Amino acid sequence: MGLYDPTSHGKRYRLAGEEETDRRYRIGKLMIEGTMAGVTNVTSIRITQAISANGLEPMQVSPRGPIDFGLAHTTGSARIVRDATGMTVTPLPDGDDCELELRVSEILGRDATARSLFVVDAAGIKGESVPFTTASGRLRFTARKGHFAYRVECQ
Repeated sequence: MGLYDPTSHGKRYRLAGEEETDRRYRIGKLMIEGTMAGVTNVTSIRITQAISANGLEPMQVSPRGPIDFGLAHTTGSARIVRDATGMTVTPLPDGDDCELELRVSEILGRDATARSLFVVDAAGIKGESVPFTTASGRLRFTARKGHFAYRVECQ
């Protein structure tokens, strides 16, 4: 399911699966087993296996508006990698512009506020500054088509 290969000079790959009308992909199911004490097993079932096993059609994802994932509220999709000083947000390749609202403290697991946001390329080299707003611990900005990723520095 990889989208980014750091060993190939930052090559990004498209997802394989059934494309929905709003550029989302349903590629399968993750079955997570266990109890509140912990996860005991994780199984990935590709969409073709899931359909042939139970005769069901893929579930449609609503293109009507933003989706709230808990830590992120967005009209698109992105990968978030956190570290000691902030996070790197990488939107899916070939996507359109999308709005992102991130709960910074919850993502970083500590009390934090975004202090700067800028574009980064595949090598992590800093580019232009990106306008953003913060309110109630949430960082809001627009991810633009053609930008590889964004670096959020926090305090």
